[in-house]
Amino acid sequence: MRRFALMTMMLLCLALNSPAKSADAPKSGTIEDLVWSDARVAVALLWGDDAAGPYGKLVKFPPGLVSPPHFHSEDYTAVVISGILLDPTDPTDAARPLAAGGFYLLPGGTVYTVRCVSEVPCLVYAHQAGGFDFNRTD
Repeated sequence: MRRFALMTMMLLCLALNSPAKSADAPKSGTIEDLVWSDARVAVALLWGDDAAGPYGKLVKFPPGLVSPPHFHSEDYTAVVISGILLDPTDPTDAARPLAAGGFYLLPGGTVYTVRCVSEVPCLVYAHQAGGFDFNRTD
């Protein structure tokens, strides 16, 4: 229960600290209501506009996924909801695991790799004030 409360508080802080107000109408939903992209890394937009920002979305990484090294132009904030990611701020094999409630902030231009090391998908809440982009560096 403590982990859930911490995660909820962090998500609320992320939403409240968005530099721009959302133009979306009030809404709510359940996990069953989400519309997921049909991709290896599935995405469900929760609010906002991920092309222009700001936005909040859920990202589901499959077990064992190791992304190519990449960066985003805008600051990227994420909170782990389930599964286990290796800390993307540490590119070494000794990176600490981030489980539910773990988080990371990557300033725009920070090169990193996502590594989902759990046997279940890694579900992450992601937020950006600007639009989403994926810039490979390999």
